Amino acid sequence: MLSWSEKLFLKINSQLGKRVWLDKLMAFVARWLIFILFICIICWGLVALDPDGFKFLVKLIITTLCFAILFSWLTALVVRFHRPMAEMPGIKYLVKPHQTWKTFPSDHTLISFSLALIAIDVGVGWLLGVLFLLVAAWIAFSRVYVGVHYPRDILAGIIYAIIFSSLALWLLENISQPVYDFLSTM
Repeated sequence: MLSWSEKLFLKINSQLGKRVWLDKLMAFVARWLIFILFICIICWGLVALDPDGFKFLVKLIITTLCFAILFSWLTALVVRFHRPMAEMPGIKYLVKPHQTWKTFPSDHTLISFSLALIAIDVGVGWLLGVLFLLVAAWIAFSRVYVGVHYPRDILAGIIYAIIFSSLALWLLENISQPVYDFLSTM
């Protein structure tokens, strides 16, 4: 019996090959849009923030991503889900991931939503904030479309992004900043 996530994945996966232009676009989005999102947020920070504000943005991003990815990988070691291509050999996929053992939660989703949420926390403004969130959602959906994630992986990535971007300031003040301060005295 298939889960809701597997059923939804198969429904989305059945669309591959029907529109070549869409397949190419989604493969591009799944691979590269996360880097473009990162560059856009950094460029916004350079233009819109003073040097201290930009430094704060970078520290928040580093802190959030380090803790979120650490917990994502720890989760993957405990909760053993596999990618669709490892569980369903007959499915179509457009992107071949580097590994098939870790799928839950989706790191691309986690990173893209964390970046967008941190930019919003730092004051990007509602219009650009909504745009960044839409780009993050597009990245997340593309990971399902190209065949490398189940929807449950995407949902978990969004939840992790919300949790760790919400904790970002506390993590920075109580863990990361003391480490930065210690390293700067060396």
